Amino acid sequence: MSEVFQDMGSYLHKGGWMMIPLFVLGLILFTSLLRALLFLAIHAKSDVEEEAAFERRLRYLKVLTSVAPLLGLLGTVAGMLKTFRGLASKGISYTENLIAVGISEALVTTQMGLSIGVIGLTGIMLYRHFHQRYLLHEYKQEAIRLRSIQIGGSE
Repeated sequence: MSEVFQDMGSYLHKGGWMMIPLFVLGLILFTSLLRALLFLAIHAKSDVEEEAAFERRLRYLKVLTSVAPLLGLLGTVAGMLKTFRGLASKGISYTENLIAVGISEALVTTQMGLSIGVIGLTGIMLYRHFHQRYLLHEYKQEAIRLRSIQIGGSE
């Protein structure tokens, strides 16, 4: 288990300073998605207040999901700047090291940002799917109630 944490630590270290906000954003997004899905499963109602709460949560999740690839792109730019700084330096071994570190940082942050974005989009689609499924169930139940009232009233 400690080997897994060491691998994660080295991965985060390879991405440079941009991995900290990306990691925090990923944690916030994942916990928000989990919370939204659990809330939908436990407290689902189809009144106006719940619909407004659903829209607010959905908007929040969309913002978090949209920010992740942009942070990854910002990390890519930071990594490329480090690469160009390495190209401009004078020592050969130092130059090769800075170029390799810069390219690694650029690729790792891009990968992390895109991964968070894909997970966020998948979570948003699941959240919408389960919400629409619940609403469809509620509409069917209401139609059955109305039909039974109509049948009972006409007899």
